[in-house]
Amino acid sequence: MRFLGVDFGDKRTGLAVSDSDATLANPHAVIETDNELYLAERIAQLTDDLAVDAVVLGLPLNMDGTEGPQAKRVRAFAETLSKLISKPIDFFDERLSSYEADSLFPPGQMTRGQKKKRRDAVAAAVILQSFLDERRSAQRPSAQPNIIRLASPDALAKKAAEAFINAARQAVAERDRFYAAISGGKTPRLFFEQLARPDNIRQVPWDKTYLFWADERCVPPDSPHSNYALATGTFLKTVPIPSEQVYRIHGEYDDCVKAADIYETVLRYAFAAEEGSVPCFDVIVLGLGQDGHIASLLPNDPGVSVVDDLTWPVFTESNFNRVTLTAPVLQHARRLIVLVQGEQKAEILRDLISGSPDPGRYPAYVLWPVLEKVHWLVDEAAAALLPKTT
Repeated sequence: MRFLGVDFGDKRTGLAVSDSDATLANPHAVIETDNELYLAERIAQLTDDLAVDAVVLGLPLNMDGTEGPQAKRVRAFAETLSKLISKPIDFFDERLSSYEADSLFPPGQMTRGQKKKRRDAVAAAVILQSFLDERRSAQRPSAQPNIIRLASPDALAKKAAEAFINAARQAVAERDRFYAAISGGKTPRLFFEQLARPDNIRQVPWDKTYLFWADERCVPPDSPHSNYALATGTFLKTVPIPSEQVYRIHGEYDDCVKAADIYETVLRYAFAAEEGSVPCFDVIVLGLGQDGHIASLLPNDPGVSVVDDLTWPVFTESNFNRVTLTAPVLQHARRLIVLVQGEQKAEILRDLISGSPDPGRYPAYVLWPVLEKVHWLVDEAAAALLPKTT
């Protein structure tokens, strides 16, 4: 069975086609037109020319799973196309497909114009490949969080340090650089102290490590409320990382919108990431808030649904304003480690595991689309309300 994947766009529409076994998707072409009837006619002709059995249209959902104006346009286009072909038309969530497509281009080997012409077809292939993969695994059990139970906070910290070291060594072996982002709060302190142990310092290639923050409060860097200050006081003052490879969020600016904009610029510079692409961290280490927040993506904050920005300013009435990485950046990381410690986290962890994903209510659910990359390190107190088999 052969499928045609379609990444519908205002001016350019990318196409991809699968092999006859519906196993692999390959970029096919880009049709440049804003005439939807003409586009539908071209696609209808291709379904015959390529002996396609079904069409898969990328559906651009919002990060919270709702449909916006562009998704409605795609559905309207599907109606037009359905009048020209008798083959089934399926929809598939295309969130982050363009970002993933960008990551597939080897750095420095194509001009921006060349990438632009090719990107839509590659994005269509990403959409179609994801559809094919999900289709094949439809009979398998749904993904569940990978929860690793540890006996104590100390054991959790040691496991986190071990995971960080492994990620660093693997990244340097494969790419000669290690990009990591860390968070703050009470939970990471023991983890940071583990990184400062002499035996662990020797295992991390600090000279090839580039360190960032997943979030920061809008406070001076020496404030006791600063995530940067916590890292400095626990391990940064000890490890031999070059200072120019430490990229803190400048929370001391009065305007946290400015701080967020500056940090996005820093990220794009450090990763050589063009507009529209998303940096790929080797590992991001996060905590889990009692209210279900992750990084500084807070419940009911519009930042949870942001897809076009790498950073976001978060305004709060009862606490410090903040700057946070957005969901696409978290989801694009190669590996995520979430530290969950203490009995005060037991209820939210239970609710996350047993509930239906709703990032607006519990922002930690933004990790659910990439659960296979997330390792939840949980001490016994935090796991107290989970089933013993989890």
